[in-house]
Amino acid sequence: MPRIAHIALKVEDLDRSAEFYEKVFGLSQVGKSRSEDRSRNRLSDGEIDLTFLKYDDDKSDMALAAGDGPCIHHFAIEVDDLMKYVAEVRKAGCQIFGDSTTPPVKFRVPGGPLAEIVPIGRYQKKPGPAGRIVHLAMRVDDIDKTSDFFAKVFGFTQVKVPGLRETARYVTDGTVHIAINKAGAGTGENEGKCDHFGIEVDDLAKCSTEADKYGCEVVTNAGNQFKFRAPGGIVVEPVAKGSKPGIGKGA
Repeated sequence: MPRIAHIALKVEDLDRSAEFYEKVFGLSQVGKSRSEDRSRNRLSDGEIDLTFLKYDDDKSDMALAAGDGPCIHHFAIEVDDLMKYVAEVRKAGCQIFGDSTTPPVKFRVPGGPLAEIVPIGRYQKKPGPAGRIVHLAMRVDDIDKTSDFFAKVFGFTQVKVPGLRETARYVTDGTVHIAINKAGAGTGENEGKCDHFGIEVDDLAKCSTEADKYGCEVVTNAGNQFKFRAPGGIVVEPVAKGSKPGIGKGA
């Protein structure tokens, strides 16, 4: 089954951002790389690749495609047949960026953020004593259209939640829970269409203390939600093991 295998963050400082996630969440270093217009620093939670991007020109088309300033630039869905899913995405009317025959194939989720389709094995897994990425929240124009898209094209499961808010839908690939929020109903946490992502931790209090040492700005601290802006400018949500992040709580 298709699954989320990669999240890319556009950040202000590659090394400081990577150091934070390595030390606070226990993610493992994968390595650095460079392409024609950007530099990367990669980490892994053992299953999902977390890549930090720094563009040479912050005003280039692809730098701005996901939003101005630091933001979740895109996420990748791993599939067993690249061209089959490219055809399905095209049939759904999604805008495709660049060459649709060479992975990664980037496209815009209906009314929402950037995503990409990749073949199995593109992103290296590097097991370690890591927190696990379990949650991704996005803002879209039409929550039903977007949740139906993920269910019909990639087979993600739509999660039924009692007392579901009218401004949100939930889907999952079996590991990562995706909160699909109505655009304009979020908290303005960043400029991109992906609001934040969540990492499972053993000890929320310890994580909060470590984040405070790095001078992280607390964005939400109410009820069972705790979110902060990590070094690099991205909002992240520590999630207690076994909990369901964001469901019914304004994810």
